[in-house]
Amino acid sequence: SYHQKKPFQGILSLSDTFLPLASKASKRFNLPYITEEGAKCCRNKILLRQALSQAGFKQPSFQVLPLWKKWEDIQISPPVILKAPDLTASQGVFLIDSPPWGASLGEAKKAIEDIYRASSVFMQRKEILGKEVILEEYIHGREFTIDGWMGNKGIEVFLVFVKPQKKMKWAMAETLFITPPDFEEDKWIERLNYFEKALRFLGFQNCPFHLEWIESEEGPIILEVHGRPIGGL
Repeated sequence: SYHQKKPFQGILSLSDTFLPLASKASKRFNLPYITEEGAKCCRNKILLRQALSQAGFKQPSFQVLPLWKKWEDIQISPPVILKAPDLTASQGVFLIDSPPWGASLGEAKKAIEDIYRASSVFMQRKEILGKEVILEEYIHGREFTIDGWMGNKGIEVFLVFVKPQKKMKWAMAETLFITPPDFEEDKWIERLNYFEKALRFLGFQNCPFHLEWIESEEGPIILEVHGRPIGGL
């Protein structure tokens, strides 16, 4: 095969959609990357919340709800965030922070339904009907992103940004990122150790990562992890 003649040095996915496939291919060619289970967690916000919670990483309170059924038992008090679990680039993410709560939540639910209806030509009917969404508590605090490389010796940082607090209707949030002020050294080392622990738990090995977190009153809360560089730049 071509790999035997000129061995691949690595496989990189620039899309979340193909992350599990890149993981499988890396394993097939005995190349370092993220594990398949970790790749699935990065691809699905529900799986990520469940995995990090079970491993003891602080997470927002959340509830998984069926997309196409009536919701009768909402357990998370507003303000809340409703998310489609497998969309990227801030698609299908809605903050419900003002009354009437029920009407606002219903509008957000319908918007996510419309997104999936529009993509139904690319998906099987069974997959569409089985869709779930995640409802989670809104965490107050500044939101950050960090991009880098997860290597054998730990994290190598490429970029750290502050995410804009105000959502823009016609622009991706990534186009408005700004470099944050320096963290105190001890606090920053503590954060890096925490992120490294999470990345190793998810099976990252010699591969890029993109991680988003909120600095809450209780410390850092990891919101998203991806096995690829940042998007939108």
